[in-house]
Amino acid sequence: FNGSTIASFDFGLGRWDYIVKRNLPDVQGMRVLDAGCNSGLYCIELSRMGGREVVGIDSEKTWPGWMMQANFVKEVLEWRCNTKYNVIFKELSMDKIPEADLGCFDLALFMCCLYYLDEDGIDGLLHYFYRSNATVVIQCNTHRGDQQGQVAKRARPQFMKSRLQKVGYPVVWVDAPLRYGRPIVVGTFRDFRPRYRGRRDRLRAWIRSRI
Repeated sequence: FNGSTIASFDFGLGRWDYIVKRNLPDVQGMRVLDAGCNSGLYCIELSRMGGREVVGIDSEKTWPGWMMQANFVKEVLEWRCNTKYNVIFKELSMDKIPEADLGCFDLALFMCCLYYLDEDGIDGLLHYFYRSNATVVIQCNTHRGDQQGQVAKRARPQFMKSRLQKVGYPVVWVDAPLRYGRPIVVGTFRDFRPRYRGRRDRLRAWIRSRI
């Protein structure tokens, strides 16, 4: 996936197991949006965790062939696990979410994508989810060399934390393991933050720095 190894903390299930899953609420019975879902893998995981319905969106402009890939992943995993996942994929840009009549969500994920919108677009989108009482989970990006100027600024966790607080989220936290370039920021209405595995995270950071 993106040239990474299967054990990468930056992509795929390595990233999911390392930092994403521990910053999620109990999704049982929730309706979930995964924005910028590309391969749809996290949509399947969210459905496995008990999501009532999971909607994955992405755009052919930024990820050509994404829906064909996502549907293939879904079909293969349904065949392998002999089950059906209530996951649907839609071609849609993030900035069009408020006007797309997708219905209400309980949880919205933005994995390394929200910062590509401008500041007004980010504020508008976060306010949209705040009004519907949805928890928002955002993954930032501090190690990408292709991000410059304002995009690099918006990709930092401090920026996303300030935007979540600005729109009114009463509980906001940052999960930023030492030397890890994809920290998570969560905005929600009740505190379910995880017990951070500080020593384990520091050990992983030490190992990565020497590989």
